[in-house]
Amino acid sequence: MKPRIVSIITSYNRPKLVTDCIESVKDQTFKNWLCIVADDDSSAETVEAIHKAVGGDSRFLVLEKVCGSPDLSTRSSELRYCKAINVAIPHAQA
Repeated sequence: MKPRIVSIITSYNRPKLVTDCIESVKDQTFKNWLCIVADDDSSAETVEAIHKAVGGDSRFLVLEKVCGSPDLSTRSSELRYCKAINVAIPHAQA
């Protein structure tokens, strides 16, 4: 069955924030959803936190390194979070 709701979480080196966000999605009472976590080449700590928070829940799709290798000098000017969302959108099948 296709999910009725699809949400996208973008992530870059904020393990506590992304964990809290994932937990918030898991706490929703409506259960027919898909959550795509699009991570922009974060540290190993952040990627590990994402997978731990997801905990094998099949309603999550984790996409890693969605924007290629990070270049912090152009990070904000390139609006990489927008690129992460654009990579995730084709996976949304609500």
